[in-house]
Amino acid sequence: MKLHLLFLSCLLALAACDKSPTPELTKKQVTSLVDGAPKVFVDDGDRVTLEGLEDFHLGQSEKDAMQAIKKRCRHPVVLQGGWMRGYTFFKGCPTPDDPVVQSFRIGFHPDIDNRVFTVELERRNVTPDVLRARFYDRFGTPTEELVRPGIVEDSTARLHVFADWDDGLKGPTHVIVGYRPEIVEEMQKKAKKEKKVHE
Repeated sequence: MKLHLLFLSCLLALAACDKSPTPELTKKQVTSLVDGAPKVFVDDGDRVTLEGLEDFHLGQSEKDAMQAIKKRCRHPVVLQGGWMRGYTFFKGCPTPDDPVVQSFRIGFHPDIDNRVFTVELERRNVTPDVLRARFYDRFGTPTEELVRPGIVEDSTARLHVFADWDDGLKGPTHVIVGYRPEIVEEMQKKAKKEKKVHE
């Protein structure tokens, strides 16, 4: 699965994209768009993930996530983020026989004990309007939103979502959901405090 440079630059830096104002969806629009539409996002309390990847979630331990990856992938593909991206790493594989997910990749962050900080997939196509509406429906009105031809970017205080489309919106939909960088920092500080308490 292709991972455009814009994916991680927007997700991890957030400052690289022009945040031009985008008209918010109304409640009536959201209700109409989500009627009978794919879920796209799954939010079970603190367990946030993407439709078709319910065995993964943000904040999941590396051990649990790797067990789920091994069930899906005979030969997981590994991508190293390197020092420029905080030595994060990503694992996943193509899943052409899955009814929803064509390929996926799970991101792990060393600053939070290699817990999952991004969940990414290439899925059967959903329209930008449906993706936006599902975000509003699951997470509320975004604190930041960017909509351009073939790109949707939405944020809350904790989460950041980036999506793009191949072949002029006719190809598969790439979606990535992850923690905002400041949330990773908060989790890291909390983990350090808890470690000191138990020392």
